This record gives sequence, structure tokens and C-alpha cells, in this order.
Amino acid sequence: MRIFYLLVFLLFGFGCGNNDIKDAGSTDLNKPGMGLQGQNQIFKVQAQWLEGPFVGQASKVDVQIFELDDSLPESVEDFDFLPYMEIHGHPGSTRKMRIESTSEKNRFLVSGFTLIMPGPWELWVTAVVNGNKGRVSLSFEANGN
Repeated sequence: MRIFYLLVFLLFGFGCGNNDIKDAGSTDLNKPGMGLQGQNQIFKVQAQWLEGPFVGQASKVDVQIFELDDSLPESVEDFDFLPYMEIHGHPGSTRKMRIESTSEKNRFLVSGFTLIMPGPWELWVTAVVNGNKGRVSLSFEANGN
């Protein structure tokens, strides 16, 4: 029986899966509670934790999108957000996630998402900025509470 488990481990590995989607840019790991920054060839993203990052309970983050020269974009459309654990190939829980637009066209409040385990996570921010679609990954480490 031990040989069976060893073969299963060697054949399938120990991760939860794999994701071949790559984005144009990402940040280095950031400590929990810190601000996160990243950019691609289209836009920059700054995010500040308002609550969290928590493992097993809801977190909240303030996300702002800027032009590459730090100016405000003319338009931000189709904003989307996904907490994702790249090393295991799975998202966090978004069942109760809520994205709120603010009076500032480049700012969004995202709440109600849950990181389901400790470890390295990414916040995938996708948007159409001035007519160009892109995604930025903001990397951080979530520790157990």
C-alpha cells in the first residue's frame, strides 16, 4: 500500500492543480497588512488592505488604478477581481464577494472574499483602462490568523 501512495505522489504531485494563465506583471511578496503595488504594460494598480488579509474569514481591500505615469485614467471599465493561489491552482472563496464602485472612477472597494488557506496568494485585478484590457497580479503572503 505504501508503494501505491508513493507512486500516486510521484505521478500526480502534491499541489491542488495548475494554471497556465500568466499576466504581464506582478509584485514581489508583501507582508500582510501592507499596501500592494503592481503594473503591466497598460496600467498600474495600488491596493491597501482595509480588513485582512485573513485566512478563513472575509477580507476587504481598496483598489486604485492609474496610468503608467501615475495620472488618473480617462476610463476604467469591466473591473474584475479574483484572489488566486497560483501554487495550488485555485481561487479563494468569492461567493460573498462584493465590488463597489466609488465616486472616483479609478477606485473600487472589494469585500467579502475569503482566503481559504495560508500561503502565497495573488490578487488578480483585471480591467479595461482607456479601451485596453489587462491584468495585474498583486502578490502577498497570507498567514494563519
